Amino acid sequence: MPIRDQFVDRNAFDNWWQDYRQRRLAASTANEALYALNPLVIPRMHYLQSAIYAAEQGDFGPAHKLMEAIRQPFDDNEITREYSQPGAASSQGSLSCSS
Repeated sequence: MPIRDQFVDRNAFDNWWQDYRQRRLAASTANEALYALNPLVIPRMHYLQSAIYAAEQGDFGPAHKLMEAIRQPFDDNEITREYSQPGAASSQGSLSCSS
């Protein structure tokens, strides 16, 4: 039995259903706008620290890979997904900027 048939006031259900569908469509459009404006990749402390540590050991591969992801921050691909996760809440960064 369709869900609509389970309601006594089917007109009220129809009105609610139309409103619900419009809200869902509006939410979907809003989410698309947010995804378009917010980058998937930002230079997070734990990725920067890891790349710096590797570079200090003579391995510049992680730094190059991180830079490749940062150059395409809105793209959803294998490289950017790797750099899209926040660090562990308990991790403490030790990177500092001094001039």
